[in-house]
Amino acid sequence: MAKKYFCKDCGEEKSKKGIYCKVCRYKYARRPSGLKYNIKVKNKAWFKKGNTPWNEGKELPYDVWNKGTKGLCKPNITSFKTEDVTGEKNFRWKGEDVGYYALHLWMKRNFDWPDSCEFCNSQENLELANVEYNYDRDPDNWKILCHKCHQKYDRNNNWGYATEKFNLSRKNYL
Repeated sequence: MAKKYFCKDCGEEKSKKGIYCKVCRYKYARRPSGLKYNIKVKNKAWFKKGNTPWNEGKELPYDVWNKGTKGLCKPNITSFKTEDVTGEKNFRWKGEDVGYYALHLWMKRNFDWPDSCEFCNSQENLELANVEYNYDRDPDNWKILCHKCHQKYDRNNNWGYATEKFNLSRKNYL
């Protein structure tokens, strides 16, 4: 007779493949068969039928951390909400002291940009280019350019400004 494996959390029987439950992603374990627990001495402190618990009718002054969850590995939905810790509410928010790459990523993520270069209408190798070289979070100071037009724009205006401002050099990244 083949040994049967069951999920420790939800009790589902193991499928043929895998070591994790498909329902709750908890590891399977062999359920011991034939174990019998013989109680030799009864504990006087055990709860007996008819007794009322000491906390019946009382409310906690705080919310329970796992309220609404069931089982060991279910996600706790009520612990925090993402809008409470994103953007300027995040404790690591740097404001205008942000670095070069993080600022570019933030601008790409938070604003809708055209799908083509604003100078030549190319759709390949698009980059965010800062127009006035003040590197703030104002979308009017940024343009979407292809790599070629970005290089031309920087050469004609203020080549190397970002390297000086953000202390970027090839030595730091190689």
